Amino acid sequence: MNTTRLRKCLVLAVLMLASAKLTALDIYLIRHFEKQTEGNDPALTQIGVARAQALAKHFEVISLSNIYATAYKRTQQTAAPLAIKTEQVVTEYSPKNLEDFAAFLLEKQQRVLVVGHSNTTASLIKALGGPKFSISEDQYGTLYHLYSVDDQIQMDTTRIELDNESLNLN
Repeated sequence: MNTTRLRKCLVLAVLMLASAKLTALDIYLIRHFEKQTEGNDPALTQIGVARAQALAKHFEVISLSNIYATAYKRTQQTAAPLAIKTEQVVTEYSPKNLEDFAAFLLEKQQRVLVVGHSNTTASLIKALGGPKFSISEDQYGTLYHLYSVDDQIQMDTTRIELDNESLNLN
């Protein structure tokens, strides 16, 4: 058995074991908000920044143990207003090894927010035991909430909308 296959089998075994012991899955995931169109590591647009503020407002009544984001500007800027409001540090994770990150999150059993990308957020949800789906390149603002009920993984979605005040970007 080659090393890659052995590693995948080990990760699968860890995920199965973690799922079997799971008592309280409570993970929020979101793709970064609207981004600039130029450059390798674009920042958020004004709309994206306003939506990040709306995300922080959404979590005013929801306590999080940690906030995770990739090292890219757009994910860090999406998480920043919430991190500032809750006086937390954003913990970076690598989008290149989602299976290991999923196993880590399942083991921690904490309420967290994970900020990712269109090509990683859905994959991470699947790795956590959620449904398989995709996020289009032009889809922003959907907050995914994975949680367990009687050891069954459920997923709800919420739109992070901008109010009229947030849309006044003058």
